[in-house]
Amino acid sequence: MKVYLSSGVLFSLLTNPKKKNISEVLEEYVQNQDKLYTSVYSMLNVFSSLPSHKNTKNRIILHLIEEITEEILPLQKQSLEVLTSNESTEGFSIAGMEISISLLEGMDEVLFWEEGDISLPKKKTGLSLRNLFREMN
Repeated sequence: MKVYLSSGVLFSLLTNPKKKNISEVLEEYVQNQDKLYTSVYSMLNVFSSLPSHKNTKNRIILHLIEEITEEILPLQKQSLEVLTSNESTEGFSIAGMEISISLLEGMDEVLFWEEGDISLPKKKTGLSLRNLFREMN
């Protein structure tokens, strides 16, 4: 299964106190041999959301995200058309763009973390995923 990680999930892996819960759920996807993806668009949203003092860690963050994802998807012409088709950015949402990218890329699931709730399924038991994001703060 192809699973798209939204910028909210990635940002929460870096900054949220509940990041252990998120990493446990992602671990289950990895153990089920599902492939995790994100996009350049989501990465840009993550980097723009980080506090300015974290900018020096961008390379490390990029490397860690590359470790857990199969691919960081580039922006395609069709994705840019979705972005430019919105006449005003007032009603535009980051989640809407991420859903568009995931649909265009043939993803089976999109994972979000919004306002403290996660749309990830409950964790099943399994082996621990490498401690990639727990020490970033």
